Amino acid sequence: MKCAACGFVSDVDMRDKLTTFIIKNPPETKKSSKDKKAMRRAEKERLKELGEAADEELKKEGVKKKLLRKRLLRAIEEFSFKSTFSALKEVALTGSEGTLRC
Repeated sequence: MKCAACGFVSDVDMRDKLTTFIIKNPPETKKSSKDKKAMRRAEKERLKELGEAADEELKKEGVKKKLLRKRLLRAIEEFSFKSTFSALKEVALTGSEGTLRC
């Protein structure tokens, strides 16, 4: 076995519990920089694809919201015009005293 600190190579007693544990459960190897770069690139690609799909959905929702907003404004204008017209008509018919004129 090789010492990580000084590099000394020696035989290790395999009956030692720590030795058997280390052999059965070796430490995880660190990822190389190439693996890290590949993971970052894959993540960017995934986010880009999700972003494009989300942008399309937002555009569709935006169009729907604009259409609904236009319909609502049109309905409000029609209602307010009808209500003001009928109110003016009623005021003209009743006069200032509140009695109905013909």
